Amino acid sequence: MSGDKISIITAMANGRVIGYNNDLPWERIPWDFKNFKERTMDCPIIMGSKTFDSIIARTKKPLPGRYMIAVSRTRAPVQTNEYAIAPSIEQALDIAHRRTNGKGEIFIGGGSEIYQQTLPFVDRLYVTFIDADFPGDAYFPEIDFLSWKEVGIPPDTPPIQKGVNSPYNLRYTIFERKPHL
Repeated sequence: MSGDKISIITAMANGRVIGYNNDLPWERIPWDFKNFKERTMDCPIIMGSKTFDSIIARTKKPLPGRYMIAVSRTRAPVQTNEYAIAPSIEQALDIAHRRTNGKGEIFIGGGSEIYQQTLPFVDRLYVTFIDADFPGDAYFPEIDFLSWKEVGIPPDTPPIQKGVNSPYNLRYTIFERKPHL
């Protein structure tokens, strides 16, 4: 068995909204973008093809310092030095485990369907809760928080300041799955 931690990283607004029209429904949140970059640097990130496409459309290239793995049932599988296309979650995880040699953290970066498929075996959740209402057509799955323990945030996490590094009130926290009894 691999020693990799499998972690979801997400931001969600009230009502578990994570997307609208294949994009984020809120304006850019500098704090959250910085946190996402720092947490995922040097790690593989598995995502759905719509999430992958939206990142490429915005940045014109794969995310630097991270190996992006898109899951797509309709695209031909491919592996490059910067990204891969895999036909299933299982094959995406296999690619990610090979990239980390079983000694790292693999991130799940969305969207809804990928979160839903991976939630049963994820070890950790990094969640930015956005205290605001937005229209949405993509939602984070419902979570039984009785199965998770809130472990707080690392001490090196920069403070969130509405009006300075976020246009919204945010709450960031990390959850770890409780051991099965």
